[in-house]
Amino acid sequence: MDPRSLSREFPRIPFAEGLDYAKEIIFHRDSISQSYWKFQRWLQVGKEKKMAKALKTLDELTGDCIARKREQLRKEPKETRC
Repeated sequence: MDPRSLSREFPRIPFAEGLDYAKEIIFHRDSISQSYWKFQRWLQVGKEKKMAKALKTLDELTGDCIARKREQLRKEPKETRC
């Protein structure tokens, strides 16, 4: 076991942070009225502002991952593909 794995100084992983925050907001939405959180989303305030940032981060990282995979497939010879 690596003793550094128990350190509080883990590297920051934006994708994991975005997912964690989105999960928290979805749980929060369940405890308040739909019209209230939709109004917050429309105004881009409170937790909905952070949700928008989290979704943007997730979208960008997912897009980057897809673009890298497409580039990798373009460079790979067709005979070696499954």
